[in-house]
Amino acid sequence: MEQIVISDRTMGRVLALLPGLVVALAVRVLTLATPPLGIRVAAAGAVALACWTAFRLLTSKVTVGDLGVRVRGVLYDADIPWAHLESVDVSPSGRPLRLLVWGVMQPHTLRLRTGSRTLRPVAAITTVDDEGLERAIGAMRVRSGASGIPQQRQPQESVTSV
Repeated sequence: MEQIVISDRTMGRVLALLPGLVVALAVRVLTLATPPLGIRVAAAGAVALACWTAFRLLTSKVTVGDLGVRVRGVLYDADIPWAHLESVDVSPSGRPLRLLVWGVMQPHTLRLRTGSRTLRPVAAITTVDDEGLERAIGAMRVRSGASGIPQQRQPQESVTSV
């Protein structure tokens, strides 16, 4: 099976602008005057964390392969074998994200449920009619056995009393 990769989406790029604002704010604080050492250290830490977060947002991806789903997010890397994947669906994103891009798009999030947790990969935040996302969801549902096709039931024997 070929791999299906979801990456380089518009929402990842939009969200990567937020850490850029943190960097700009920290640089502005450092250039206004000569702040105390504690504030300079905190600003340097904020810049480092913001740059790392922006890097992870820009390089996040979801890969559907033979062995399962590999998710690279901002705070985690996860390998989900097919046996552990319980359900796959797309739902509207949370209110903060919708307000962030209000009027531009209506973001939807891929939700992967396993026995112990639910992952919402940032790489798969997109519009609901994204063809690449639909293809990946279809492949995940078929591979995990959650295709959404109702199973045919065996006819029940009728019981008659005499």
